[in-house]
Amino acid sequence: LGRPLHVALAAMLAQVAWHWRLIRHRTREGCFRAFTRNHWLGFTLFAGIAAGFALR
Repeated sequence: LGRPLHVALAAMLAQVAWHWRLIRHRTREGCFRAFTRNHWLGFTLFAGIAAGFALR
């Protein structure tokens, strides 16, 4: 799947770091914000896999 998957994994790593920054102090607002935006992790992985297959 090559480069698109690697780009997607790098983007996911950035998103995980952002989520960690939101929840590190365990505030209600930060945790809720991370929870409501966690679907972007799955979308990023899906987009990387789909792009990898599309560019084959």
